[in-house]
Amino acid sequence: MAWLRAQLAPLTAAQLELAAQRGVQVHRTTPGLVAAAVLRDALGPIIGVPSRPPSPDQLEYLNDLTAWSKRADPPPSTHAVASALLSLRVARRALEYLQQLRLATGDVVMEWRRSDLRPDQELDPQRLRLVASIANDGTVYFQGGAGRRAAIHRLDLIYRADDQSADAERARGIAANEARRHGEATRSTDALNVVKVSRLDRWRVAERPIHQRDVDELRGVIETADTEQPIQMYLQDHPLLLASVLSGGHGRWVCPQTRLGSRYVADFFAADADSIGIRWTLIELESPRVRALSAKGEWLEEARHAQHQIKSWRHYIGENLDAVRKDPQDEGLGLVDIDAGVPGLILISRRSIVAADPAWVRRTLLLDSGISMHTYDWLLDRLESKSRGRPSPFG
Repeated sequence: MAWLRAQLAPLTAAQLELAAQRGVQVHRTTPGLVAAAVLRDALGPIIGVPSRPPSPDQLEYLNDLTAWSKRADPPPSTHAVASALLSLRVARRALEYLQQLRLATGDVVMEWRRSDLRPDQELDPQRLRLVASIANDGTVYFQGGAGRRAAIHRLDLIYRADDQSADAERARGIAANEARRHGEATRSTDALNVVKVSRLDRWRVAERPIHQRDVDELRGVIETADTEQPIQMYLQDHPLLLASVLSGGHGRWVCPQTRLGSRYVADFFAADADSIGIRWTLIELESPRVRALSAKGEWLEEARHAQHQIKSWRHYIGENLDAVRKDPQDEGLGLVDIDAGVPGLILISRRSIVAADPAWVRRTLLLDSGISMHTYDWLLDRLESKSRGRPSPFG
């Protein structure tokens, strides 16, 4: 924290003296970063570096960081001052989170992406991290190596390193496995190569904006459906809507009605890709009309069935991994790089039906089995956000 506090230190005696010599108005409590920018602008005509106005991007970012402004901060009158104010607010934010979270090596944290809205009751096992170290600027490095890190304000503390509870141990194990997979994928020279991606071409989802009419049409299907079949058929014809739960920047794919041997037919296998590799999600649809939990917080038949389905698919994948990954021309399924630990997503019921259900049960399900369960309104919310041009949470 010493480095961050130094960034927030007031102007130096030398800066104050130079300001007096040049007739520049700066207050004694002005942060040194900002004082330097003000002095640089004042000296611009002499040193041949005239000041320029702040950019729209600077002003937008400063607005995002309003929570870390102070009344004594000067207005962003120039590009240099705006840049200094940005550095100042980022440092204040990092220091605040460092003091609040007090992270230490071995803590279990949750990493959030820029687009996330941080749902309070949802834990995504793929985002659990084990803290390795904390840099002076508030950057947190994770176990698994390869420079994996995140700014501290994008983290939530889940469990302290000395927490020995059963939930903490489960989360720690999930985070350790994720770190190991990340390290192995990063060390691999072909984590994401053209050949692998090309094998998924028949399922590639064409990118286009989500429109309000897309949301309205899907909502209409869900509102009138008595079972999951009409929703499944609609999403099969409109895979972009289902792909909205994915976030990879190197492509997204949706594979419907995949037959696993003679016993199982998976509703959807969905995949996205980033610089690390291809990540799969198993998706099971249930009726929008049923309840997921009893009044006592116990899973009801449809919810139990959905969980059993995903676990069965995983078991099949693990027992037939080579065949599942092989290209169809080699009598395989073509599910490139999939593994038996693939996460699952269950869509079931409506928010109006499950509003009173205890949220802790869903949280335990996710930590215990890597399966998340949401209502169809959860999917509609994400599509609604995208249709309005707002960042959409994926998790």
